[in-house]
Amino acid sequence: MMKRWLVLLLTLLLVGCQATEFGKPMTFTREAREGASTAPESIPSDSEPSASEDPAVPVPSEEVEAVDKTEPEETETEPEPTIPPAPLEAGLQADSVYTALSNEDIGWWFQKGPPSTVEPRSGQLIEGHQVYWRLDEEKPVIYLTFDQGYEYNDNTSKALATLKEKDAKAMFFVVGSYVDRNPELIEQIIADGHQLGNHSVDHLRPAKALDVSIERFVRDVVDLQKKVPEMTMFYRPPEGGYSPRALQILDDMGYTTVFWSFAYKDWLTDDQPDPVWAKQYLLDNLFNGSIILLHTVSDTNMEILGDLIDGIRAAGYRIEPLPVA
Repeated sequence: MMKRWLVLLLTLLLVGCQATEFGKPMTFTREAREGASTAPESIPSDSEPSASEDPAVPVPSEEVEAVDKTEPEETETEPEPTIPPAPLEAGLQADSVYTALSNEDIGWWFQKGPPSTVEPRSGQLIEGHQVYWRLDEEKPVIYLTFDQGYEYNDNTSKALATLKEKDAKAMFFVVGSYVDRNPELIEQIIADGHQLGNHSVDHLRPAKALDVSIERFVRDVVDLQKKVPEMTMFYRPPEGGYSPRALQILDDMGYTTVFWSFAYKDWLTDDQPDPVWAKQYLLDNLFNGSIILLHTVSDTNMEILGDLIDGIRAAGYRIEPLPVA
């Protein structure tokens, strides 16, 4: 009987000790704390926890980067360098300077000679601007220029072959679509040592482009220059159109506006002039410093080009590239 009471007493004493220990706050050693916060490597994680489910869970890395980009910390940073204006547009003045000038749409006009002349008003309008229509009257030099709106019958290749055979250099004024559609010909023109001139991106008369905005006109010129960095700073106005406002803007951008001192009706592919007549007509109108305008879409021009070059030289003239101002 006494033994049973002793066993019961010992059991009660042991239970009381455990109850007292469990009632105390639970503590962990440092090693136990670190181990409890790290998931076993053998347990895979199928998905990242959502921050909305548990604010203590870190935002996934890609979300943190997005937040950092939209809400950067306020730290001292150096200001970004100011990008200077494009060189071709650096000389432009305030729009008010140009809008004060007339934008009357004027067409280039000459009176056939030889030598050719221009009416007094045209002479007054271009005076003081960087304009070529006839060059040095004292030098027996002829300047051949071609306008390139589109390719026809592979005539540009024919012209280049003839010019190479005759060792003559010419100027080719091109529009944007010609550059885009004929990159090999553009490369050949440059490689053969000829000059490449700006005939605008969209072949807009300057006054009409300026009626939209000054920016529209500038873009029609500058954007073509950006397509072909090797292009010269010579600009031929589409259809020979110009205005005092356009001439001033071109001056300020560093361009030389190139008109012509002789041309003839050679651009209609289905109504070509007679080759014999055309060659003689051109040779009869030569004079010192003459800038001749031809179109490469003309089969007649391609047929007579070699004989025309020979005839120009036989008359005592040299054929040279346009002089850079």
